[in-house]
Amino acid sequence: MKRAVAADGDFPLNHVYLAEAYIADERYPEADAELATARKLLENSRWQAQRSTWKAQLTRVERKLRAKQA
Repeated sequence: MKRAVAADGDFPLNHVYLAEAYIADERYPEADAELATARKLLENSRWQAQRSTWKAQLTRVERKLRAKQA
């Protein structure tokens, strides 16, 4: 996933998927940073058509992170 982010860091889902990998490795601060990046990237009008679907996916991963941190 790091290579995907390196290849296309402007694609929000790459950051969401990397965050999931970080959660699996219990690297929670890194996961949180990737989710913040994904959320910021989703604000771009370029992703308007996919925004609602991708935000739902991002929210699911954020919940997963919060549950692991609790």
